[in-house]
Amino acid sequence: MSNNTTPVCSVIIPTCNSSKTIIKTLDSVFSQTFQDFEVIVVDDGSTDCTVSLVNRSISDSRIQVFPLQENKGVAYARNVGISKAKGRFIAFLDSDDLWLNDKLSKQILSFDGNCVGFVCSSYYIREINKSNIEKIVSPPIRLNSNSGDWYNPVGFLTLVYDTHVCGKVYLPEIKTRSDWGLVVALLKRGVEGLGISDPLAILQLRKNSLTANKIFAAHGTYIFGRVVLERSIFVSIALVAVQLTISFFRRKDVY
Repeated sequence: MSNNTTPVCSVIIPTCNSSKTIIKTLDSVFSQTFQDFEVIVVDDGSTDCTVSLVNRSISDSRIQVFPLQENKGVAYARNVGISKAKGRFIAFLDSDDLWLNDKLSKQILSFDGNCVGFVCSSYYIREINKSNIEKIVSPPIRLNSNSGDWYNPVGFLTLVYDTHVCGKVYLPEIKTRSDWGLVVALLKRGVEGLGISDPLAILQLRKNSLTANKIFAAHGTYIFGRVVLERSIFVSIALVAVQLTISFFRRKDVY
């Protein structure tokens, strides 16, 4: 790490009962061509062997594990990670997703000369434990204050933001759409974002969505529209309809 103590990038990974996937996720981070980073794993009250597995499997001094005594939710866990981060750049990855090995190098290089506060990229989607890619999701090339009005244009597993430009920005501690909330918070600071067309990560879907979860998510989207975006009742209902349409094609568990 630069100056022997301060990493250039902090990678934040929330976990919760992730023993089946966390090691592959961490391997994809430690396999990066860009190596000047720290990894902050925040375990959100796992009841399986996630914490002990990470501790005995990864001996790299760049990793820190912070176990929470009880489940607080993914937004809280990520915010703990942000508070612990020492790097100029902050990146996020879920404990069942993967990065391609040039992900960090391409993104951090992209900050040079582009005058942006954050960088994201395209990403692949596939079913977990399968090798075939289902689709590629791409962000806008340029993101501005209006980019997050109707949907989250950023795949959170691809997001890297610059604390020298944005400061430390935290997620709203809401049950759903907190990742979208962070993107909105970044854009509200007047910064722009850059979208890289190259897919640099793999989002892995779980085929276990329930009707109750969709109702819960719809309610969360409505609350997000009213509280975070400060939209009217009617616009917030329209926002729910947009999200339901998107979720029909693309579903992802919180962790």
